[in-house]
Amino acid sequence: MYNNERAVICVGQGAWEQPETTRELDEICKSKGINIWFDYWGYDVNHNWPWWFKQAEYYMPFLLGQ
Repeated sequence: MYNNERAVICVGQGAWEQPETTRELDEICKSKGINIWFDYWGYDVNHNWPWWFKQAEYYMPFLLGQ
């Protein structure tokens, strides 16, 4: 059921980010055969609105199937 939809989880690796917890979730999903796109952005990417806007613009075509 999960693999019939598109999903993405992204995380930066800069200030206020916790990429290690995302990596744990990535491994759990893989072990269960759940195909979610996990994307790890750079060390300059922080947990704040300017980056969220960039990420939303980047991932929206994928999520909408375009």
